[in-house]
Amino acid sequence: MKIVLLLPALFFFTKAFAQEYQLRGKVTDVNDNPLPGVNIFRTKLPRSGSQTDENGQFVLNFPEEGQYELTFSHISYTTRKVNVKIGTSITDLHIVMEESGFGLDEVVIVSNRDKETRAEVPSSISVLTSKQIDQIKQYSNVVSDIVARIPGVSLANNRQQTRGQKLRGRSMLVLVDGIPQSTPLFVTDNLNYLDPSAIERIEVVKGSTSIYGNGAQGGIINYITKKGNTSRKMESHTNIGASSFLVKPDHTAGMQVSQFFNGQAGKVNYIIGGSYKQFGIMRSAKGEISSPRDGIGESEWYNLFSKIGFNMGNGYGLELMYNYFGNNQKSQLQQVPGMYGETPALGVFGERDPGLTGQGVKYNHNLRLSLNKTNIFKNTDLTATYYLQKYRTIYASYSYYTDLSQGYIGGQPELTSDQKGLRVNFNSDYVLSDRFKGNIIYGLDILSNKTAQPMADGRLFAPEMDMKNYAGYLQVKAKIDDFIFKGGGRYEIINISVDDYTTIYRDNGEITDGGLDINGGKLDYNAFTFNLGVRYNKLKFLQPYASFSQSFSVGELGRILRIATDPDIISENIRDTKAVITDNLELGLEGRLTRKIRYGVNYFINKQKLGTTYTINPQTNFFELSRLPEKIYGAEFELNVIVNTKLDLDLSLSTIEGKTDNNDNGQFNDSEDEYIDSSRISPSILRGDINYKITPEWHVNLAGTYIGNRDKFQANEGGGYTYGHAPVNNFFLANLFTSYQLTSSTRLMVGIENLFNKDYYPLISQWSARDEDYIKGNGINCKVSVSIKL
Repeated sequence: MKIVLLLPALFFFTKAFAQEYQLRGKVTDVNDNPLPGVNIFRTKLPRSGSQTDENGQFVLNFPEEGQYELTFSHISYTTRKVNVKIGTSITDLHIVMEESGFGLDEVVIVSNRDKETRAEVPSSISVLTSKQIDQIKQYSNVVSDIVARIPGVSLANNRQQTRGQKLRGRSMLVLVDGIPQSTPLFVTDNLNYLDPSAIERIEVVKGSTSIYGNGAQGGIINYITKKGNTSRKMESHTNIGASSFLVKPDHTAGMQVSQFFNGQAGKVNYIIGGSYKQFGIMRSAKGEISSPRDGIGESEWYNLFSKIGFNMGNGYGLELMYNYFGNNQKSQLQQVPGMYGETPALGVFGERDPGLTGQGVKYNHNLRLSLNKTNIFKNTDLTATYYLQKYRTIYASYSYYTDLSQGYIGGQPELTSDQKGLRVNFNSDYVLSDRFKGNIIYGLDILSNKTAQPMADGRLFAPEMDMKNYAGYLQVKAKIDDFIFKGGGRYEIINISVDDYTTIYRDNGEITDGGLDINGGKLDYNAFTFNLGVRYNKLKFLQPYASFSQSFSVGELGRILRIATDPDIISENIRDTKAVITDNLELGLEGRLTRKIRYGVNYFINKQKLGTTYTINPQTNFFELSRLPEKIYGAEFELNVIVNTKLDLDLSLSTIEGKTDNNDNGQFNDSEDEYIDSSRISPSILRGDINYKITPEWHVNLAGTYIGNRDKFQANEGGGYTYGHAPVNNFFLANLFTSYQLTSSTRLMVGIENLFNKDYYPLISQWSARDEDYIKGNGINCKVSVSIKL
């Protein structure tokens, strides 16, 4: 699909190098401390935005003279709206912001493809700021650990692949600057698509949504990458760190280094840099060497990132972003399977199986080219984006892919994805009166994706699926006095082609399966999904909202096809290959009880008439698919308290449950109905953070997580459990972060994971009930880093 040719045609409108005016400024708190990460945008058209750098400085460009209203927002600070008069080439501005509790006024982007405050969104949204990311990544290894701090997201599993980490019990659509990372044909079970060093903030929309299209059953996670500092010609940021386990530290030493350069030269702003990480072996709280299976230990992680923005004048802007990410495990350990419920799976030094290929993401290339034009026609902005992604990952080895007749002992599945797409988005403001105004967002998405699952040894695991996706969407927001109404829809057209293939041979030691010839063909999907929402903001202490939303997904087609038992599953378009529509209802309250106390609570329920539940057949011990109706429901609570200028507290609780309607009678409480397994439904999770400023230079953060119990399934006759059905026992973990500002440019940071050295098994080790997966979590370990900005 030659959609790459469409974007250059948009440059016809360009009138480059027109006269522009600049506004330079600085944002501080009431104590004159600079505030980095403040979002700044022009409230009215022509609309554009910026963000303060580490020194609180910013630059905004204006196409013409006149009066403009600017909005300044930052989490935990009261949003300010300021009118400025632009009439000279350079104007300076100093903004002082006051702490407010929690950022209901914080600007988010992902929910509506537009910049808007959280108080304008009638659904649950969570944001992790650059400050929070810097803290968490000091004691956590990868992005999946950082995302796990968000209420509604399951805990990370301490492995490269994040199998079992769901958003409200369902798969989520993962984006990097709006580029889809999750393949639409197979859930990759991976949230680690880039290194945290390249991320500015993470925005999460919870609940099914259609605004970004196929795959957002549980919601959206958008990794927003860093931007260049527009207030300096060049800035350097260096981070160097070393890590080690504190119990039996032998062979556990690791290191990391990252280097970024950014700035602005004339009309060009830029950021370029990269990071490298190397991990030693992982040990449990007792000093046992953890099994290398799908592990982070003995691996190397790479990330290269660049972003260049060009202000072309007359409201035109061009931005090019590229990110490369990869990791590779080079283990010198042999795997020693444990015994579920009794002894952990371990690693021992010795000659590793030479037939095993290093596990990990071999590459993840993301390229995005965006053209922005403010006021392309009356009160309307345009954003056109062309993107590419190439992805390949290799999983752990599984013994049941043994085929002795062909000389194969076990097998390692891979996943490859090659996609390109074009998004054209229009945003039109309207004002009917001072009391009635809003905006309309509409556009077109085009996506071409090829996904396949070969084995590392060359066999075919799942066939190549060639998808063409076309979609149009419309979203309307209306602000009427203190009410905010939202509604919109999206129409999807998806065509998928699959060639003839043969299912892979499987052998669990007792029963063999696979080797079935499947006829290729085409699958066509058409679907309309919509969303409605309302929010009432009259009272600061009580702001209720309600929303209904839908998502569309072709399900996990790759998994369906690789275990197919019907030769005509594709051509007949039978029940197994039908699409998944998720209906999501959410009711919530947010507000500030005082300027220093903020809360949020919500209840959600989502249903699928045709779900995708995979269970282990106890007779064959192979996965089987059931397309049963599903219902998932739960609640989330958040509380933020600013005790004083030195101390603030955060607390959140999330609880969730889910069931399948096994007799398909519309009820979920019959004796035949079953709970959804724990690979998707997490126990209740209580999270807490204590942030304390000992001195202006010395900050401390203590983060704790309590995971509850979940025991919904009976053991089989032999006393064992099938995959996902084993009980989960509670545990508590604590992590510590502290930093000290040595000089104006140098900061020392220390992070300690598992502060109290808890001996525990992560969730996947418990619910999977597999001997080879019965791996303990990390024991106490420490990372020391130095950050230098010049």
